[in-house]
Amino acid sequence: MTRRPYALGIVALLCLAAPTSFATDVDTAGIGQLFANLEKGIREAREALFKKGWYPESYTKNLVGGSGLAGEQVYRQGTRKHWYLKPDLKKLRTTGRGSPFLVPCDIWSWKQSKAVDHVWAALIWQGKAWVILGAGEKLAQVEALARRYQEKKPLAPSREQ
Repeated sequence: MTRRPYALGIVALLCLAAPTSFATDVDTAGIGQLFANLEKGIREAREALFKKGWYPESYTKNLVGGSGLAGEQVYRQGTRKHWYLKPDLKKLRTTGRGSPFLVPCDIWSWKQSKAVDHVWAALIWQGKAWVILGAGEKLAQVEALARRYQEKKPLAPSREQ
């Protein structure tokens, strides 16, 4: 019986020492609501609702680089091709303490009932809600955007991205 507190202490230490690449203790309900609103905005062709889910600069400008799109391009393609961003919140992760969250997303076609592509989205808390800072196919480019945001550097990608 006296060994049990030590075992719990060891488990606690192991949990604290575990890598933090996958986010825990996250507002998944709020993030889920963000993606639900984005889907609704695309399905119902309500651009104002869709736009509320994007960081203002990234709605009109691709901040990711070559593999990314500006939010308005995502909206135009999604409404035309009948697809939306479907997140896998179980694989949500962060690039470091206090940085944006990275969420893998399928590009989900509701006409074909299947994923037609895959992207990563960088999410930040802005004001009272989660928004997409940027999204793109190449994780390294999305991670680079997250780092630029965290380090308060200019958000536009370098030319080689």
